[in-house]
Amino acid sequence: MSLLKGVICFLLLTLNTLFWCIFLLSLAIIKLLIPLETSKRVFTYLIILIGECWIFCNGLWIKIFHNPKWEVEGFEQLDTKNWYLSISNHQSWADIFILQSITNRKIPMLKFFMKDILIWVCLLYTSPSPRDGLLSRM
Repeated sequence: MSLLKGVICFLLLTLNTLFWCIFLLSLAIIKLLIPLETSKRVFTYLIILIGECWIFCNGLWIKIFHNPKWEVEGFEQLDTKNWYLSISNHQSWADIFILQSITNRKIPMLKFFMKDILIWVCLLYTSPSPRDGLLSRM
């Protein structure tokens, strides 16, 4: 049952990402081609809106299949006009999803920074266990 649940969650994440990427990439290309500052602001707003919709849909399948109970404190003073630094200690694969879900539309969309070399981790690391992944064989 847990394998089936995992496969369904993976498929929902993949379908959700593919669905929203169609719109996101289309708008990004148009934004790149139109050099007007006013149009860039509009397209940036629409791209962020698409990202927020992607996050919302991810939150739906997470609630349906996992029904997590999160206790969040301190959100009363946050607003969408200020920027915040979010730090994750990566205790699980879900850290980014959790941060996105609890901050979606409460603060500006999260931006992620990483070393260039870490981009390859997603491509090379194919196993849920560090001992079994391709990186451990390198």
